Amino acid sequence: MDTLGDLSGSDSEDASDAPEGEVEPAMKKKKKTAASEPAPEDLERLGYKRGPSILYVPEPKDSSEPNWDWGTGSKNDAEDEEQESFQDREHTRHATGNKLEEIARRQRLAQEQARIAKAEARQEKERLAAEQRLSFKQKEKRKRELGQAKGGKGNYVEEEKRIARQFGVYSGFD
Repeated sequence: MDTLGDLSGSDSEDASDAPEGEVEPAMKKKKKTAASEPAPEDLERLGYKRGPSILYVPEPKDSSEPNWDWGTGSKNDAEDEEQESFQDREHTRHATGNKLEEIARRQRLAQEQARIAKAEARQEKERLAAEQRLSFKQKEKRKRELGQAKGGKGNYVEEEKRIARQFGVYSGFD
């Protein structure tokens, strides 16, 4: 069926083959207006569920008229707050005290760790400063001991041959 043909109102080849009475009801079934609402049974079949009914919602308990006058800033006398019992206050005080002690212990531990880290950083800085005061001869000696010596004015090829000899490679080239 030609959908563009159905919209324009002209007959398509398929519509001309079928009798007139059959085409029009099919087109009427396809068209649905926005005003038509789905039935609750259809929605339930598609998986939608009904929510709670507003018929079972209780009436508000405060039936007095609301007072829209300016307030005085004091507490409303109608609200009577329960006084906290002595046992509740002691329980709260005890729980707070224990938590405060734990927090104080952690802070002391953090301060001690920070002090130790600062001391280690200071010692490292002093060690580096002491190394910088060494003479050139002392610095070179330290590099030789660590295996970081330059090896004089040798060139790259000679250095590579020396390293190869250490690993047992004898090329006979030199």
